[in-house]
Amino acid sequence: MPSRRGVRLAAALVPAVALVLPAAAHAEKVVTEDSVGDARAWNSAQYASSPAPDEASADITRTVVAHGNRRLIITIHFRDLSLARDNLTVVRVHTPQKKIRIGVSKKPGSRAQTVTYGRVWALDCRALRATVDGGADQVTISVPTACIDAPRWVQLELRSISEPVDRTEEDEGELGSSGYYGDDGYRDNTIRNGSGRAKGPRVHRGPTEARGVARMRSPAGQVRFGVAWIHAML
Repeated sequence: MPSRRGVRLAAALVPAVALVLPAAAHAEKVVTEDSVGDARAWNSAQYASSPAPDEASADITRTVVAHGNRRLIITIHFRDLSLARDNLTVVRVHTPQKKIRIGVSKKPGSRAQTVTYGRVWALDCRALRATVDGGADQVTISVPTACIDAPRWVQLELRSISEPVDRTEEDEGELGSSGYYGDDGYRDNTIRNGSGRAKGPRVHRGPTEARGVARMRSPAGQVRFGVAWIHAML
């Protein structure tokens, strides 16, 4: 059954069946809501995933993409981001010319680390910044548009992964020895690898003072992540 969508322009909320923002009012900022409680548990022994509605650290609830002339800022909100976990957030940025993969990893007691790849090789984007804020339950990635060739639009894929550091018997039963919890920020109740991931809406580049906001409903450092890292970055 198709999910409901709404598009909000400025402060007005307008219910929509299929609304498209006019080209002259290209939105700089797009907010996408993701269902609460749709995280999945990937079991390494069974090589399959199952619903994990109680999992909050990997559960993405909202994504905000602001595409300005100088920077692309991506803010991912979680239900309850735990810094006592090994957390990994992977964003694929699609542009008219290329595809960039950005990984942000955070281990307990350590600073967040980032890695950026093009089609094959790592990219040098020294001005890229990322923060992982457990108090605000969010991960923020700020990318200079020069690093992605200043595209006229971007479209994202988004995956989160969270691994318990000290696994309990319950974790072992749900995840196996090297499984993980995960969520797709643009798809409800499932996580897929590679081409199976969902894409968010296109976000056009606009001036930093632009106020247009579209609100939509989503459709139904390489450290200690092992299989989780490989799955996320594929």
